[in-house]
Amino acid sequence: MNRIGYIDTLKGFLMLVVVAHHVPYYALRVYHCENEFFSSFMFAREFVYMPYFMTAFFVCTGMCSNFEKPFADFAKGVVRIAIPSYLILRHTQWFIDAFIVSKLLYWLINKYVTNRYLKFAVVLALAVLGCALHGGKFFYEAYAWHHGLTMLLFIYIGHHLRDFLTNKRHVWVAAIAYVILALACFLIWADIPYFEKVFHVTYITFVPFVIISLCGVMMSIGIARLIDNHLLQFIGKRSLVFFLMHLVILLHIIPRFKGLVNGTNGNLLASILVFVLIWLVVSALCLLVAKLLDHPNLKWLVGK
Repeated sequence: MNRIGYIDTLKGFLMLVVVAHHVPYYALRVYHCENEFFSSFMFAREFVYMPYFMTAFFVCTGMCSNFEKPFADFAKGVVRIAIPSYLILRHTQWFIDAFIVSKLLYWLINKYVTNRYLKFAVVLALAVLGCALHGGKFFYEAYAWHHGLTMLLFIYIGHHLRDFLTNKRHVWVAAIAYVILALACFLIWADIPYFEKVFHVTYITFVPFVIISLCGVMMSIGIARLIDNHLLQFIGKRSLVFFLMHLVILLHIIPRFKGLVNGTNGNLLASILVFVLIWLVVSALCLLVAKLLDHPNLKWLVGK
């Protein structure tokens, strides 16, 4: 399939969000820094992007993957993602596991369940099952299968609803709905359902989660179509490299900024500048690695 420009823009935008997402996490949770702004960011992100930024990657997969390929060819593409991922990541690899499980399983469902209503019913049932069983002791966290099952629904949405997701009128309505629904969830549950390594979704909040997440994905698609930035497209085309390397780089960068993070605690402007500086340094280093891996003799390292 030909590449879709705004999808690469969206993936690039989301990867920069992922870097920003992990900066305060590594600073506060891994290296035990103290900074009020970093803590506030971790709280605010739950309302700004947490309900949709991970699910958006799976919607993008559904929108731009060719599920009509023979299984051998399709599986080769998945393996090319898996090999560098497991070589580089020795932690926080749940996303890659879930991606592989959901993509392969959706290929099988798309191939052998031909009735569209039955296909939706199967996908929805597996998604609810994955959500309901998350946190149990049955092979817990083995290949992140709970996540993989739940994300089947978003691959399905991307695969079958691309025209709906990208309609300008629908995008504007979704953006407004996202803000309203996020506020409603906060007022009703004092929380907003979202999806990450640990589910913040229950069987009660599953439907609101799907609706809010879908609205957020459509809003981000609208933003991506407005931006249409070449740098973001460059990052989006190399999102796997960015995802793998930013975690490794953060582990080495945060300790070198620990003094600044702690030293600016209580100074809002200085804390924001330190946050942005770390984000820019990590993003720039990821860009450098991605550019180096574009070399013909090195592309094999990322499955190209």
